[in-house]
Amino acid sequence: MRQAGEQYQLVAVAAAMPQRLEAAKEFDARGFGSYQALLHERDLGIELIVNALPSHEHAAVSIAALEAGYHVLCEKPLASKVEDLDAMMAAAKKAGRHLFAFQNARFAPAFGKLQEVLASGKLGDLVHARISFSRFARRWDWQASQRYGGGNLNSTAPHPLDQAIVLFGQRMPKVFSRLMCHNEFGDADDFAAVCLHDRDAPLGEVLVSSLMAYPQGPTYNISCTWGGLNATGTTRCRAAIGNPLTYYSQ
Repeated sequence: MRQAGEQYQLVAVAAAMPQRLEAAKEFDARGFGSYQALLHERDLGIELIVNALPSHEHAAVSIAALEAGYHVLCEKPLASKVEDLDAMMAAAKKAGRHLFAFQNARFAPAFGKLQEVLASGKLGDLVHARISFSRFARRWDWQASQRYGGGNLNSTAPHPLDQAIVLFGQRMPKVFSRLMCHNEFGDADDFAAVCLHDRDAPLGEVLVSSLMAYPQGPTYNISCTWGGLNATGTTRCRAAIGNPLTYYSQ
């Protein structure tokens, strides 16, 4: 909000944690102890509600905000079930409001450059894409619990999955996944491997592991008919074409 101060004005915050309400005072924002209290207050001048609550509350709270007449930006995952997402979209349509998914990884510099190189056609047709958002870590909060919609698939994988779907274009792939939990604290997955596949379509692999002590290559590994491409998750992107190799970097 400090960086976006010229574009947005923070006018209200709803949180159960007092320290977050205290932090809102920096922006001269009103504080509410619950989202219900915030939505009940009708003269705040709010246009957009940002739903950053735990995953299991995304659907119900977003629908309540839409029905109250606000546009909604909801954290990922938008919903845990297809029927919940259908209900959210129906509520947005009925209210004439916009429902936005918080998918900021789609605009990451390295991913943008990756798409630019692929769109140039210099590497030929896309054959295989592997995206790994992995490290060695443990979660000790609500995101380690299935009850609250936690786990790597819900918490982190929406970013690389969204990128993989962008690379697939309009082709809707079949999905195979393997989820495992080795976190003694919770019961949600801390290892998620997802394979996107279909006949005559590129093969997509998404890996979000909290058990990878040593990185297995770059964030992105792309194979095409005339060459390939590697990219980190920050700003470095390298493509190799033919033999001898020609490199494109940024």
